[in-house]
Amino acid sequence: MEILTLQQIKTNSRIDGDEEDELLQELGAEAEQMVLNATRCTLDQIYGEHGFVPLPLRRAMLMIVDYLYNNRGEDKPMPLAVSVMIRPYVRFNNKGGRCDV
Repeated sequence: MEILTLQQIKTNSRIDGDEEDELLQELGAEAEQMVLNATRCTLDQIYGEHGFVPLPLRRAMLMIVDYLYNNRGEDKPMPLAVSVMIRPYVRFNNKGGRCDV
């Protein structure tokens, strides 16, 4: 994980103990990649545009981790709020355009 910390994930998902730390770190890395894929931006591009990872993107990542953790093996739709938070940061062109609108 490059953006989220294990402690942020555990606090957000209200998880105590360290039995599932490895799983949570894997889910955190997966959520980060999912958001970067959805924005069509690299982490370097996001840092270049904003100087940091914007709160809506970090919040979307945490929501994805919580969703993946709590819905293992279930086929439920991702919360709509995730796409709403990511959408303003999606790059729409393939010509190296900005990562925000």
